Amino acid sequence: MQPSYDKISYKAEVKRKLIHLSSLWIPLAIFFLPTQVSTILFACLFAGLLLFEFLRHSRLGSAQWLNQLFSSILRSHETHRGFCLSGASYVLLSALLCTFFFPTHVAVTSLTIMLLADTAASLYGRRYG
Repeated sequence: MQPSYDKISYKAEVKRKLIHLSSLWIPLAIFFLPTQVSTILFACLFAGLLLFEFLRHSRLGSAQWLNQLFSSILRSHETHRGFCLSGASYVLLSALLCTFFFPTHVAVTSLTIMLLADTAASLYGRRYG
């Protein structure tokens, strides 16, 4: 069986990874904001994203519209399986946990490396195997 990531075009993969790179605001927020503010911010954003994920997987009319709107950047397993969180949920949860449990320099460094390395590895791997 062909992996689901192969069904996304390289152009769509680049679009997904640009969203990853746009998430570099997260380490910047951790660096410049007080820890309590960052923690509250990420907790609120994560809660909002969980609501979004629920609506996207519900039987409400919003689900079809949301999945169609984001289908070009979501993996097939994020739209066609039972309840499955998108990658954005994991990024925000990681930001929340890193901010809460680690010193600022560790959280900023680890999240920056994760965002940049994931982007580079995915694009290189998709292009060259």
